[in-house]
Amino acid sequence: MNKTTSLTILQQSEYDLTRWQAWLKAHQNEELTLEPADWTLKLKLIHFLSHCFFFLPVTTAIKVAFYLTQPAEFLIRQRAYARAQKKLKTYRQNGLQVVAIAGSYAKTSTKQILEHTLSGSQKILVTPKSINTMLGVAQVIEQELKPDHTLFVVEFGEYHPGDIYRLANFVQPDYGILTPIGHQHLEILGGFEQVVNELRSFVTFFASHLTRVLVHEGNRPYFSKLELTYYGEKKESQWQITDPSVSRAGTEFSLVQPQVSESKKLFSPLFGEHQAVNTLPSFWLAEKMSLPAAEVQKRVVTLPYIHRRHEPTFAQNDVLILDNSYNTNADSVQASLKLLNQLKPTRRLIVTLGFTETGVDEQKIHYAFGRTLVNQSEFVGMIKAPWTQSIIDGFLSAGGKRDQIVIGKTQEEAFAQLQGFIIPGTVILFEGGYQEIYV
Repeated sequence: MNKTTSLTILQQSEYDLTRWQAWLKAHQNEELTLEPADWTLKLKLIHFLSHCFFFLPVTTAIKVAFYLTQPAEFLIRQRAYARAQKKLKTYRQNGLQVVAIAGSYAKTSTKQILEHTLSGSQKILVTPKSINTMLGVAQVIEQELKPDHTLFVVEFGEYHPGDIYRLANFVQPDYGILTPIGHQHLEILGGFEQVVNELRSFVTFFASHLTRVLVHEGNRPYFSKLELTYYGEKKESQWQITDPSVSRAGTEFSLVQPQVSESKKLFSPLFGEHQAVNTLPSFWLAEKMSLPAAEVQKRVVTLPYIHRRHEPTFAQNDVLILDNSYNTNADSVQASLKLLNQLKPTRRLIVTLGFTETGVDEQKIHYAFGRTLVNQSEFVGMIKAPWTQSIIDGFLSAGGKRDQIVIGKTQEEAFAQLQGFIIPGTVILFEGGYQEIYV
């Protein structure tokens, strides 16, 4: 395995040496060339130091370099945290308000929708891409937060027990949005109950001000003893969408909000009722901050597509490609499959890796996923992974045919094998697989 690929996997493994070494062992006989999504300062330093140990095997040299960076990194982190907190405190005294978004999925979509819909009335900064760790947030505060910003939206990640509460204490958010809790990061956190407990701590932070947190309705069972404000599609939710209708133009829906007798008809260019649900926190926050709802409504109509979150490409012969390849899990995939059918394609093709970090339930989850795919697609392109056979077994057990499945080492290779099955009106769904290469 070449050094650049090894460093890429180390970064994607969140610098967890156990996960990194497990990946290297599983792929030791493969010739892969992978590039980091971002050559961060930390990765550059490990890369540089590893050169000093040229006489050692590549993986050993990287491990030695990694350990050498730890004392300096600790000091750098503490200094960055202190500077960021001081700056944040100063700006808050001048009127800056902070919004935190946590959850297993839909965080980035919700964040980017907030950025677009509220930027008409606020000078807003959001943490870019999927930056959601303490150090990443601290660097954003140091480098990008300006005195004229009035709203700072921070995405929270949960990679280790206690991450959410540490982030909350670090940025001290004024408002919180909890997106759906799902089967994600099970391997890292130790299981689904641990994921739930980790995200419960987000609501716990707002315990004395529960009206300042908005919770997705799917999380209701985990907070049965608390009086919370919910958003979603069910009539029990205070902030609700109704009558969603999906076409290749986008999604129409009605907005129902507290203490407003008439619903509002809205249109979003984004695909799927789940994305319509993701607009609800914008209206809730606008009300909380006494911002004009009409401005939010106007900007929903002009929402830009969100990168690799059901991002469409319109091809010849009425072929539509939906790129949801950045992230997926056993819960969020249901929204993708529902969207695929709502678009009424003449043929449905799915390219998928399956789900990463599913822990001890890996085989069971993927077997069930395979069974689901039978009625949701005519052909499936599998990106090879340790659980691929479980998906195939589930697919076949539910009546699928082996010749409906192709397998490739990469997303591109799997898709290439499906090219001959494309007919006019086909919808092709890329569900997971992008940058999820440490499986």
